Order: sequence, then structure tokens, then C-alpha cells
Amino acid sequence: MELHDLTGDRNTVSAHRFGFFLCMEGEARILLGQRIYDITKHTLCIYTPNSYFQILYQSENFAGIVESIDVDDINESVNRINLQERLIIRNAPCIKISSQDAAEFVELYNVFSKSNSKPPQSQDGVLCNIASELTQCLRATICMKIFELYFKNHRTAIDTPAKDTKIFDRFIMDLYKNCHSQRTVQYYADLQHLSPYYFSNIIREQSGMGALQWIVSVTMSYAKQYLLSQDMSIKEIANRLNFPDQSSFGRFFKQHEGYTATQFRAKHRRSN
Repeated sequence: MELHDLTGDRNTVSAHRFGFFLCMEGEARILLGQRIYDITKHTLCIYTPNSYFQILYQSENFAGIVESIDVDDINESVNRINLQERLIIRNAPCIKISSQDAAEFVELYNVFSKSNSKPPQSQDGVLCNIASELTQCLRATICMKIFELYFKNHRTAIDTPAKDTKIFDRFIMDLYKNCHSQRTVQYYADLQHLSPYYFSNIIREQSGMGALQWIVSVTMSYAKQYLLSQDMSIKEIANRLNFPDQSSFGRFFKQHEGYTATQFRAKHRRSN
């Protein structure tokens, strides 16, 4: 992703993507999630899946590093961070880091960027696999470094979230805990003793997506994660996600992805 992708009249939606922006020079005003932030040199901004990210204003000398990574590529790293801590990031995504931290991160990022942009130097299958694993390890390292910088510099006293924010945060935690077996808005609204209509409106106001969209998004995230696992059949994935049968899972996947689970797995194997 390039810096100009975040400017102009377009909203960049980080659907199924994790990313960050580190301001290195100048200043800007950005829309991140549902809030506007004024950022300056060495401000680190993290955007999580299904967040809006757009630069509304920037100074002439504005410059920085921006990166966007598919969640599937760093799922193992992200899952090592407690869900409640990830919600802290979503609710307060911008922090200021020191010049030393920024310099160390840029040095690490340059190693990742150089490795990621280098075309394969050999047709040897073993070397290609090693190069792919090296890129994956560097990507995971970048992810964990971002988390380290965030919690190192984030204030320890967290503001008490508003009522609607608490409802949204609890919904996300309930969803990740139960989405393998529960995929109705009614179920998650009942957990908080709210009507489905009122509940879904709050979720939409907090995140830009309705509760059902979140349920589908998280279910699809798990489905893709399992499909990328070479030792799970599609029937086993359907059972794991508590679909009535393989056909029901297949229809669900194609409806929301545009092609079948088999095609998705084959496409990923070809890309690798």
C-alpha cells in the first residue's frame, strides 16, 4: 500500500486486514475508525479489520511508512495478544513513540520491505520455500514489534468506555468465543438483554458495520483460516463451524466470498 492510497475522497476500509501508519515528517489529520485524529512526527497509528482509514489533511512535508497485511498471514501472531488488549488498540489506535523507537522500527521495517519485494532468485523448490518462510517470519516480527511499541507507549490508565462502547466490546468478545456455534443477531443481543434492532444499531454506530455483518466476517475469517490448513478437509471444517452439513457450509462460503471453498483453497495454493 502507498501513502496516496489513503488520501483524497476515498475511504480505505481495512476489510480482513491489519495495518499501521508511522508518521516520520510533517503533520496530518486522519479519519481512523469513527474518530478524527491529529497526528505529528513519530505518531504510530494502528488499524484493525473493518476499520476506516483516510488522510483528510496533510502538510506539504508529510511523509511516513504505511503497511497493510492480510489477517490470515499474521493470524498466529495476532492471536497471541489477548482479545481485551486488542480491543484497547481498536478504541485508542494512535500513540506517540520516541525518536529512538521510531528509528529502530524503521531499521527493522526496511529489512522486511527489502525481503518482501525481492523476487525469487532460484527455481529450487527448497530455496523458494525457505524464502517464503523467511518473509512470513519477518511479517510476524513486524506485527509483534508494532504491539510492543503500542503497549510500551500507551498510557496505563485507560479511560472508562461509554455505555455503547462497552456493548460493542462485549459483542466482539462474545462473538469470537461463540461464533463457531451461534450466528444469529438474536443470540448476541440476548446476552446483553437488548432487542436485536437496538443492539445492531449500536454495533453499526460503533464500527460502521451491523451485527450480522460482523458475524459473517468473523465466521469467514475462521473458515479461511481452516481452509489454509492443509490437514483439514472441507467436511471437517463444516463440522468445526457447526454447519448442518458440507453443502450448507459451501453455500455460505460462496455467498459471501464469491467462489467456492475448494476454489479458494486451490487459488491460495497456486499463489504460494
